[in-house]
Amino acid sequence: MASTPTRLAHHLFWRAGTGLTPKELEALSERPYEELVDGLFRASREFTPIRTTHVTTSDDGYSAMKGVEQFKYRKASREAQRRLNALWRQRLITTEGCLREKMALFWHGHFVAWSHWSNSTEQYLNVLREHALGDLGTLLKKVSRSSAMLGYLSNQRNRKDAPNENFARELMELFTLGRGQYSEQDIHEAARAFTGWGFKLDTAEFHFRENQHDFGEKTFRGKTGNFDGDDILDLLLADKQTAVFITRKMYRWFVCPEIPGASSGVEEAFAARMADRFFTSGYDIADLMRFVFSSEHFKDA
Repeated sequence: MASTPTRLAHHLFWRAGTGLTPKELEALSERPYEELVDGLFRASREFTPIRTTHVTTSDDGYSAMKGVEQFKYRKASREAQRRLNALWRQRLITTEGCLREKMALFWHGHFVAWSHWSNSTEQYLNVLREHALGDLGTLLKKVSRSSAMLGYLSNQRNRKDAPNENFARELMELFTLGRGQYSEQDIHEAARAFTGWGFKLDTAEFHFRENQHDFGEKTFRGKTGNFDGDDILDLLLADKQTAVFITRKMYRWFVCPEIPGASSGVEEAFAARMADRFFTSGYDIADLMRFVFSSEHFKDA
């Protein structure tokens, strides 16, 4: 099948967005492909938060509620979350600015989190959307501090006298290195570094509980120091395996679901180029995606 202008426009906007209407496809097919790619990034340059109204209370306030009151509070929170879903769904199906939303959807599947509380859900959604095309280091640190992630992976209960390893394990297995690239000792030492990281229920803001943090020396993946959570994240980003693991997921999401594919190894080679570019650029997400969409490999019929 030939790579006609219509097919290329259709292909690009299915991968970088959620498709085109017939009228949009007809109009965009008349423009050079490079112009379409530039337009995607230009239209996604600006970030506008998604907002709705919430019911909020403090930790003590929620604990003091009677059972019926807690039920009503959770119900109101679920209703607010449904509003957020509807608002984001509308952004996702809109062509203008679609690349930011599609990239945020990718990160939504990569950084798995969930919350009972709608203000935490809103915060998490906007973190993904704001930093979707920025640099991975900033995104990773913002996500790690989000109340949705801290609550979902139990770091709210991570204390120096009883380290909770849930977040540390998923951080390495799902978010950075991938399975088999770390030890149980690494999980334990990383968990110690993240002790005291929590959030406030009423504001959903990050809260460092200094009295619950383990300030002792830790040995993580062969390096020793008085590491805190940010140090662990920096060490994971310094390992090229993080770039390899994440770009292979990006390849399967945006380019082709199979790696390796053809017997020639073209898919494997392109995925390796993606990892090299991502790592050497300092994890510049927009730069990587422009490289992907502009490549002959992506355009190949």
